[in-house]
Amino acid sequence: MQNFESAIQSFFSAIFSLFITISISVAVVCFAWGALTYMTSGGNVRRSELAKAAMAAAIIGLLLVLSAGAFGAFIQSTVTVSPIPTPLATP
Repeated sequence: MQNFESAIQSFFSAIFSLFITISISVAVVCFAWGALTYMTSGGNVRRSELAKAAMAAAIIGLLLVLSAGAFGAFIQSTVTVSPIPTPLATP
């Protein structure tokens, strides 16, 4: 039974790590897109404001993902699967 529980724990850990990695990648791409849009706005106020909003949203999203990662790591470290104690055999 311990093998099954550790397999489930490692499965969810891998899924969580994949989610964090993909989310960080998306936030970086969104920030880069906002920065590129800002640099190429050519003085257009509307485009520069949209670019600033995109960069701010990417930073906020990155902070949320990183805090979720820290919270998930904390929960994973505190909630551990402990084996069921077996009663001692008495002679």
